[in-house]
Amino acid sequence: RNNKTSKNSSSGRIRISLSLTCLLVTAFSISLIGLVFQFIAVHRIGNRSNDHINNAAAATSLMRGATTQNAPPQQQNKPPKKKPVIAYTVTITGCSEKNYSAKEATSLITQGAAVLQHSIHLAHTTTSSKYDYQMYAIIHPAATSCSVTPMKQLGYQVLVRNTPFHNSDIQTKFLRENIDGASCCGAKEFLKLYAYTLKEPVAVILDLDSLVLRPMDELFDVMLMEDENIGGDGQYDHHHDDERRKMVDQLPIHHRTMSSDGSNHKEDVSSSSLYNKRIDAFYTRDYNMINPGGEKYAGVQGGFLMLRPDEDVFAEYVDLVLQGNYIDGRGWGGKYGYFYGGAQVQGICSYYFGELHPEKGVELNRCRVNQMVDAPRFDMKMKE
Repeated sequence: RNNKTSKNSSSGRIRISLSLTCLLVTAFSISLIGLVFQFIAVHRIGNRSNDHINNAAAATSLMRGATTQNAPPQQQNKPPKKKPVIAYTVTITGCSEKNYSAKEATSLITQGAAVLQHSIHLAHTTTSSKYDYQMYAIIHPAATSCSVTPMKQLGYQVLVRNTPFHNSDIQTKFLRENIDGASCCGAKEFLKLYAYTLKEPVAVILDLDSLVLRPMDELFDVMLMEDENIGGDGQYDHHHDDERRKMVDQLPIHHRTMSSDGSNHKEDVSSSSLYNKRIDAFYTRDYNMINPGGEKYAGVQGGFLMLRPDEDVFAEYVDLVLQGNYIDGRGWGGKYGYFYGGAQVQGICSYYFGELHPEKGVELNRCRVNQMVDAPRFDMKMKE
């Protein structure tokens, strides 16, 4: 009996131990399963967060890529296209020692140069002008003491130049002896011709008593479009003909009225004649300087001349002066320049564009360009 009791007690302890073991294993398994599920959940959340981050980064990168791909060419790390530069020139021939002290001359020159420069600056920077500008002061050695310093301070590029010829080299006696007379500046006025030697595509000759009130882009456009339409083969590209016609039609061309016999005659320069023409210069004329009936030979107004720089043209002008074909009482070529200042720039330019190279220049309406508020003299029949 005692043996049976011992066996039963041992069997009970074994069953209790097995039950406890099963409970521990079950609890451990449940804990392990919970940890596994927690790990999986955390891993998934982490992956989702990374996916959001990666997706956001990818979206940002895609947007940046789209911005770069769709950007205009100039925004793809390319420098902006530089504006063509227009040269503006003034000439200073002396310090007027007879009329002003050196200090007074410097003050007057500075005032005129400052106002002119500021007007040009406004015309090019406060509007939608397609062009930049550079100021030049062409100064005779006789004027350096009163002008070089202030002109540099105002931002002008100073060019000190002598008259482009020696008076003694002029072939004809009359012009050789009179080229310094009947004008403001004599032979020194030919300093203006140095504008033809500049590097810019267009140069504008002005006097210090002038103002630029608005951009002159329509004139620059017509002159420079000719260059843009010349292809690599040297042939003119007619692809932009319609655009050029529209530009030319808007030019303020002068329609000259002449009266050689007391009657009115209108010489019409139509826009259509300029459609396929290379324009090397724009100018106006000074009709106050001639007598009625001589309008065809009126001088080019020396205070405004827009030109295409060309060393060959500069040399041609100098040769014309040296040939001296200025006839007493009649002018250059016997027709142009018999008026005050006619032996200098106003007369020789009129001769150049009126007689020698009429195909190179276009006269503009002086009521719209280079306006001087003038009152040209006419005879009584023309006034009627």
